[in-house]
Amino acid sequence: MRLLRSSLLCAASATVAAASAVANVYTYDHDSSSSPHTSSSETIDAETSRLILAQRLGLSQFHSLKTTDDEALRRINDFGGRQRPLFATDKPAVGPSKVMIVIEGVDEPTIPTLANFKSFSISPAPHPSDSYQLWSTFSTESSQLPQTGGPDYGVLRALAPLSEMKSNSLDTYNNRHTLLYVKSAATAAHDDVTEQLQTLGSTIEDLYNVLKESEGSSLSIMFMPSSGKCSKHATNAYGINLSKRAAKIQREQILSEAKPIAAKSSSTVESTSPFLATKVLRGAVPTCFSSKHNCETGTNNCTSHGSCILKFSADVKNSDGVMTKSDCYGCACKADVKKNKEGEKTTRFGGAACNKKDIVTPFWLIGGSSVLLIFIVSWGMGLLYSMGSEELPSVIGAGVSGPKARGA
Repeated sequence: MRLLRSSLLCAASATVAAASAVANVYTYDHDSSSSPHTSSSETIDAETSRLILAQRLGLSQFHSLKTTDDEALRRINDFGGRQRPLFATDKPAVGPSKVMIVIEGVDEPTIPTLANFKSFSISPAPHPSDSYQLWSTFSTESSQLPQTGGPDYGVLRALAPLSEMKSNSLDTYNNRHTLLYVKSAATAAHDDVTEQLQTLGSTIEDLYNVLKESEGSSLSIMFMPSSGKCSKHATNAYGINLSKRAAKIQREQILSEAKPIAAKSSSTVESTSPFLATKVLRGAVPTCFSSKHNCETGTNNCTSHGSCILKFSADVKNSDGVMTKSDCYGCACKADVKKNKEGEKTTRFGGAACNKKDIVTPFWLIGGSSVLLIFIVSWGMGLLYSMGSEELPSVIGAGVSGPKARGA
């Protein structure tokens, strides 16, 4: 009897601990005028948090609000980020970057950069498998959005230390949506956990520095407790059946695409290409490549400062006398424009791989200043020498030569 009572007590304690576990969500918006999070953050249920994250990613059209609770609406408006006006006519050529990161196995992060973020808690914390399913659903929905300017390579470079780990998953699209899922490090060795937490902190700091220079950008980071501390796996953990929803979206996507393979290649970026820019180029880089793939591989995707294009195509006669088509792919460099409080800062690149920064303006500024300084110094020294070589006036000369005459 006593053993049964102890078992029930342990089970009840485990249930209470699982129910008390919370997931912490941190949000950052470039255009937000609200203050960062304080020590007392709001506690929100899982269904409302799903609607908040969907709105922050621009995926509200895929999700419906089942309740008309004023408190839920207020929280969605407070944490949902800035949205484009409903009847806005100006459509930007390059859309804002929308980034979402789900990190498993971290209860309370101690990252100084998060002091600049707003935050709220999800209670009870859903099971990590449910959060991964939510992440996958958001990724599938992001693939259906229209293309606006290609992927954000600045974001991808910042995320490279985490996304290149085999256990983590990254999805990025040409509509500047980037979603990263970081697997739990609880089962790894202690040294690996410490190293991963350090990498996590530095990556979030680098990502924050990139996004604060990008107009309209938003970042959402969800820290999930380990599976032992979360509630049990549930079919409708976030208010909907995510498995059925993801399958339905994929079926609709296949039916709506006349050429699913071509459509997928145009909207989704290969997982290896975004991180080519993190590798070092060695030796001379050719100016012509036979294919676009060879160009991207040989130039590290133009070091993320341009894109590979078909420069020209010509008919060439081979050794057998047969005319064959020869293509020349090369890098078309693009200027990097960053907006800050003082205005816009434009940096231009050149070279076969767009890996050389244009320093014409600094060169002429430094060179011109150096030449002017040398001229002023030379002119001053010449003026001093010319003053010493001039003849003295006759009056002073007579006064100097007088004593010599009297002595004679």
